[in-house]
Amino acid sequence: MIRRNPSLLRSLTGDALANVWMADAPVSVVDSQLVSLAPIERRADLVLELPGLTVVVEAQLRVDAKKLTAWPTYQVLLRSRSNHPVAVVVLTTKRSVERWATAGIELGPGQVWAPLVVGPSALPSAPSREAVARNPELAVLAAELMDPHSPVDEGLPTLRTAVHGLDDAARAGLADDTAELYLDAVLAAAPEAVRRALEAEMELRNYEYKSDFAKKYVAIGRAEGEARGEARGRAEGEARGRAEGEARGRAEALLVVAASRGLKLSAAERELVSECTDLATLDRWVVRAATVGRASEIFE
Repeated sequence: MIRRNPSLLRSLTGDALANVWMADAPVSVVDSQLVSLAPIERRADLVLELPGLTVVVEAQLRVDAKKLTAWPTYQVLLRSRSNHPVAVVVLTTKRSVERWATAGIELGPGQVWAPLVVGPSALPSAPSREAVARNPELAVLAAELMDPHSPVDEGLPTLRTAVHGLDDAARAGLADDTAELYLDAVLAAAPEAVRRALEAEMELRNYEYKSDFAKKYVAIGRAEGEARGEARGRAEGEARGRAEGEARGRAEALLVVAASRGLKLSAAERELVSECTDLATLDRWVVRAATVGRASEIFE
């Protein structure tokens, strides 16, 4: 009956469609086979399977209207595959993204879909050293949440706690490569003035790292600096050694992040990463590697 008289549906649904279905609007009956001739690949950042529950985790650092149309499909496709509830969780450190994602998207008249959003309003901006030691990922989140324009004396305690907490976590058994990756992320995210203040403070107080990973990480820059210092002067050599050590650490962090997200870099792209010595560029690539969908987008 509705095929013969589509306007019947408008009258049956009452006010639900009245605002979007004008009385005199032309109506066409189209193909009901819901199969795309050019299938669209959907790839989530992370999918967790639990007894009776599937959780899709998306890391989002910018407003992207296309994501709000893609995320509901993740939920529907996984729900049909697993036959149990599916939750889509968006993790962000940006307040603008938190507001945007929380508002959701209107899929139909009166039908608003929104993911579960974990953003700055729920994330710990200043976790304790003990909390970072237990969950070292909190150090990275705290650094990402730091206001780049805040005074140094406000940001310094948070960064100091994050770095010392990572040192404690490494001493307690956190794998060296994971600890190095998190430390790279913390130092890259922290405001430059705050990072430099922490470095100066630790040198002034002659702070001794307790974990093997931190001692090794710091020693890379020092050793290379001393070697080059024989030819170009000790001061210049140490500075260059630290810079090259930091660049190498950023490059390794980029490759780890890309590999963990299934992004396959070509031989040329890997060479580009290994030869890059500009820390700002490497930091930008690391952030992109954590959010883009294809390896080539890292270098755009």
